[in-house]
Amino acid sequence: MNPKTTNIIVFSIIALVLLFIIPLIAVVVIYAVTTGIESSAGTFDSIISLGSYELEILSEGKI
Repeated sequence: MNPKTTNIIVFSIIALVLLFIIPLIAVVVIYAVTTGIESSAGTFDSIISLGSYELEILSEGKI
């Protein structure tokens, strides 16, 4: 494999990771702001379920 294809593969992996992580962080931040930072600190499970709900929406292609 020449270096160019390796760079493209690495870049696409990073792009895919960012595509999922950035919206997830945004959801967590919005959730934390709307519920109050203090109360959201103890509700890690609901943040996880929000993340899986977002992935569900993404996989159905609604966004």
